[in-house]
Amino acid sequence: MTYDDYDQLQAEYEARNAPCASPAEALDEYAVNAGETFADSQWILTPWDVWVQNPKYQGPPQKHPEDDSDLYEDRPLRECADFTAPDFDDCPF
Repeated sequence: MTYDDYDQLQAEYEARNAPCASPAEALDEYAVNAGETFADSQWILTPWDVWVQNPKYQGPPQKHPEDDSDLYEDRPLRECADFTAPDFDDCPF
């Protein structure tokens, strides 16, 4: 076995045993690849049901697709806090 053979075997071993991408790296790579297809949207839904920002998006900021804060602007949070549960002492059991 020559040194060239050893170098080739070492390179093949490292290629086979290379570490896999982390979940965050996989999401980033998906965003880069899908960003060209959906260049008009700031947010991309990945197959892992996670929204990521599109690195290829060029335009004004857009709301996050799951942001529903505008539905509750006219109603203060106090309305929910003032709710009292009904009294269930009349249960026959």
